[in-house]
Amino acid sequence: MRLQEVMCGAWFPCCVLLLPLLFFTALGSAPGVMRSCCHGDSIVEHGQVVLSLPTCCLTLVCVHGVILPNYHPRPEAMHCCEFDGLMYPDGAQLTAQCFLLTCRRGVWSPTHRIEDCCKHCYLYNDPHIRTFDDYRYDWHGTCNYSVAQSDFTYKPDVGIFSDFESCNGRASCLAHTTFKDNPHTAITIWSEDVFNLVVNGDTYVVPVAGAHAVQSDGVNHPVLAWRDGGCVYLLGSSKLVVQHCRHRLDVWAYPSLVNQLDGLCGHYNFYQDDDFTSRTMEVHPLQYWPSAFPESWRTNEQMDPRCEGPCLGCWRDRAEDPCKAEENQRKEYTATCRRLLYPIIATDTDLVSHVEACALDLCVMRQNGATQAEVDYWSWQMQVIVQQTKIIIAKTLTGWVPNASPVPTMGMCVPGSRWMDECNWCSCIDKGVGACTRRGCNPEYEHELGEKFCENGSIWRRDSCNWCECVGDGAICTHHNCEDHCNYISTSGKPPCPMDCGIHYVNDQETGCEVCECDPGNPGHPFDKITACPPPSASCPTACLVKNPNTGCVECNCYP
Repeated sequence: MRLQEVMCGAWFPCCVLLLPLLFFTALGSAPGVMRSCCHGDSIVEHGQVVLSLPTCCLTLVCVHGVILPNYHPRPEAMHCCEFDGLMYPDGAQLTAQCFLLTCRRGVWSPTHRIEDCCKHCYLYNDPHIRTFDDYRYDWHGTCNYSVAQSDFTYKPDVGIFSDFESCNGRASCLAHTTFKDNPHTAITIWSEDVFNLVVNGDTYVVPVAGAHAVQSDGVNHPVLAWRDGGCVYLLGSSKLVVQHCRHRLDVWAYPSLVNQLDGLCGHYNFYQDDDFTSRTMEVHPLQYWPSAFPESWRTNEQMDPRCEGPCLGCWRDRAEDPCKAEENQRKEYTATCRRLLYPIIATDTDLVSHVEACALDLCVMRQNGATQAEVDYWSWQMQVIVQQTKIIIAKTLTGWVPNASPVPTMGMCVPGSRWMDECNWCSCIDKGVGACTRRGCNPEYEHELGEKFCENGSIWRRDSCNWCECVGDGAICTHHNCEDHCNYISTSGKPPCPMDCGIHYVNDQETGCEVCECDPGNPGHPFDKITACPPPSASCPTACLVKNPNTGCVECNCYP
């Protein structure tokens, strides 16, 4: 009989009765001595958890040389959740972390709340970095670097290490990241497939629902992983939280880690002036284009042999601006980025730095011969990245909860919604149809920074297959390729209707795509939609492939 069956089955009461007897017997055998326990081939120290069984609300603990059962909070309680060796009853919340999670019938459930006492560092694209203490800088290093770590050595107990590869001509983009939560847990995330983790060398697929402890070789580690859109979250016992997306990395640090973290995210202490503290503990001057400071955080473990030698010229404090465009051309790049991002930024004016980063990226791509298709894909990236930042702000300040997806019977908008279409304000009437003003719009129209773009909570259709929701007075939209999206719903050849239905194609109200429907006069097949699932588009990032519950088809969905 397995141990779990014994503890949860008929022997359950005996364990409870034996607990005090075994405890005092162990104490009596060696008073004042903290004895370790033997567990398989391992030695477990006194007070450590040997095994956790959340379905029984039970842990086995080494107590003075004896492995004893410990029920949480009482033997009859079930559906407990476990984290870092501790049990939590159903309904309990995991606190003292940057993200609040709730135990629901044995599974941790992430809430839409980020603790505002935690400090947030993030980097995106090639890369643009904001430190824990809110200093912003750009840097284009390739190779593997410490993003944040617990000391100045090359082998810290806790750390986050990212590898950057060349992209966009002269820039460097996020390739993969390793999160070392403790000396015995190392988790690697690859940017192109963020849900397939490597935990201590073993593959671990993040479950679709709930937050679960990552595993390797059948052992649970004190790190919870969960999905959110096209990104993965890791919450560790180190009190660090990592979010990894295709082109973005976020790190949250709990206040107890003050003065204990250094790296590309800066020296974490709520004081900005010493953010550029190098591995040798030298404080470099703050500047937008640093060189010596970030390069000091190159790790000793490099995948690219070219990264193993010294970095030539990296002793300089300042690097050069990679954009060589004239002033007039720079202004055009900035104007393009304002038109792209201001409807999202709206009243969150502290996000305006994304416009400057956007203009730099556009300049570097253009001067290195990027195609229009590459620029369009990059523009989509920038919109998604700013949307992600917008949602993080909303979750930190208000615990923002996204509205449910519109039901198929809705029209172009949710009644009561209000938003802008270029320079025109639109209001949604009862039948789900938007009524908009008809001002003449300049083709170069630019929404003014700091003004509302929409009313919070409003939902409307942006085009035939994309919906928008208003968050923080700005638009958060999906970014489907509508032609590909409709191919997921109805193949280009239009699948035939059933023999007794006749030929009848309609425009589907929910998807905006043509589908086959049966004649409503036929009682055997009232409005049965006939759909097909062609293979996903090769241009869709792996992290964006999501199964549509309405059609059963895999679709490209990068809603953040």
